[in-house]
Amino acid sequence: MGGLASVTVLFTIPLSRVPAYVAGWHALRHEEGVREFNVCHCLRKARLTFDLHKSTACRRAWCGHKAASSVTLGQTSKPFYGKQWHTRMNEPILTRDQVRRLDQLAVTEFGMSGLVLMENAGRGTTDVICGLGIDGPVVICCGRGNNAGDGFVIVRHLDLRGNAARVVLWSDPDELTGDAATNFSILRKTEVPVEVFSRVHEPERFDRALAGADWIVDALLGTGARGEPRPPLDVVIDQINAAPARRLAVDLPSGLDCDTGRPAAHTVRAEHTCTFAAVKPGLLRPEAVPYVGQLHLVDIGTPRTLIERLVAEA
Repeated sequence: MGGLASVTVLFTIPLSRVPAYVAGWHALRHEEGVREFNVCHCLRKARLTFDLHKSTACRRAWCGHKAASSVTLGQTSKPFYGKQWHTRMNEPILTRDQVRRLDQLAVTEFGMSGLVLMENAGRGTTDVICGLGIDGPVVICCGRGNNAGDGFVIVRHLDLRGNAARVVLWSDPDELTGDAATNFSILRKTEVPVEVFSRVHEPERFDRALAGADWIVDALLGTGARGEPRPPLDVVIDQINAAPARRLAVDLPSGLDCDTGRPAAHTVRAEHTCTFAAVKPGLLRPEAVPYVGQLHLVDIGTPRTLIERLVAEA
């Protein structure tokens, strides 16, 4: 797309409800099938101006601004609270098994790469974190599955956008497989700090890793996890919850069952959760609300027709 298209929308809002800072946020790639925007907010006499620049020339997203407000546009992320929002917006709901099948069919039937889906998930989550504002280091806590792979993508994009970020890994790197192993291999070639923990918990060392963090990103356990988190992740989760940093969960909070919404005794209490492709039913259960926080549905490029087919089959 060569030219620069601009749309300006003006409306009046109370000054008390407008952030004191000008915020610029949100860029997505056309090649991943998502509309691209650079959003600039300008406060002038109780008027808010949105300049939407739909061009690859506007791909730079500024994510480090203090007190940046969160603006959600396009198809990357739609924040909502609970089932009523879902009913109004008609977002898809898919179970654990359906989401697994969704990913498989996207690869086998539509020819998509699992790496592309993981990249979209990680970049979309990074957009959400940046939109919420970053005022210090971001620590991404990773396990060993695809959830960890999403975390490796997130930290790479945070670093690319100039944010201090590091990975804390609870897995032997040699035990990583598939797309997660590929993204870890990419990450090791960058200068992003990676701290590997053994299977024996070291609470003082983990406290040092979390020191000064503004955000802790939970990429420990994914939708396939059931029951109580195994040691040492059970006490790791308790330590994450005790930290003063803000918490964001990747796909779902570790320890929460994505189908039933039942929390384990050790479950991450996230302020924000970025879930991918479709809402999982457990995230909408009343008992899950204290752990999910604000829920963001992140588009990872899965074909709409495939999602609709699986919803209809349910």
